[in-house]
Amino acid sequence: GPIRSLKDLEEARWPEPEESLDFELFRELGERLPPGMKIIGGAAGGPFEHASMLLGLERFSLAVYEEPELVDELVGKIGRILTGAARIISSFDCVGAYCFGDDLGYKTATIFSPKHLRKLVFPWYSEIARIVHTAGKPFILHSCGNLATVMDDIIAAGIDAKHSFEDIITPVSMAKKLWGERIAVLGGVDVDFLCKADPESVRKHTLKLLEECAPGGGYALGTGNTVANYIPVKNYLAMLGAGNEFNSR
Repeated sequence: GPIRSLKDLEEARWPEPEESLDFELFRELGERLPPGMKIIGGAAGGPFEHASMLLGLERFSLAVYEEPELVDELVGKIGRILTGAARIISSFDCVGAYCFGDDLGYKTATIFSPKHLRKLVFPWYSEIARIVHTAGKPFILHSCGNLATVMDDIIAAGIDAKHSFEDIITPVSMAKKLWGERIAVLGGVDVDFLCKADPESVRKHTLKLLEECAPGGGYALGTGNTVANYIPVKNYLAMLGAGNEFNSR
């Protein structure tokens, strides 16, 4: 990554929050949205991802132990920019919910220990949640990986909804049972399944998910991760069609 030392950190030009994004896009979209439609938007990336990219993940992992001052300063600078951006974005009437992605895990665990995430990352989630909630809007987190050991922390930080569920890690129906009374769960139609199944299998699977996850609210149908360009269009449409079928019952 471009940051190798405290000297690099101090000499880098850090933008003010109002310079960090092209907020004009929100103004332009707001003028063009049809009545009743809102934007789910936010800054791209969270404090963990940005720190990983600026230091490099290997260096970041070592610096947590060997150069904690560097890590604290870096994450602090990132966090202050992100909180400022959240304040600006959530102030737009056209924004219905604030969202960013911050991938914290891999298949079997979090990338950093829960202890370090609690020290470095979750306090910034809490501050962003406070800002967004003050604007009267929910805060959605997209985060990949096995986050079972920190879901209580994510909920306690004030996150209103969590996206990214993978069958091989935590199927969304299980996530709804475990955490659905405290946080909304989003998506969960597994991307690997969507790529490989036939449309009728997608339809049946989606209806089953809705039967398991919809009762009690706090669930929104969607894919487990990004709608990738290699997902067959007919399968994606089958998922949407199943959602309409379920809602028309």
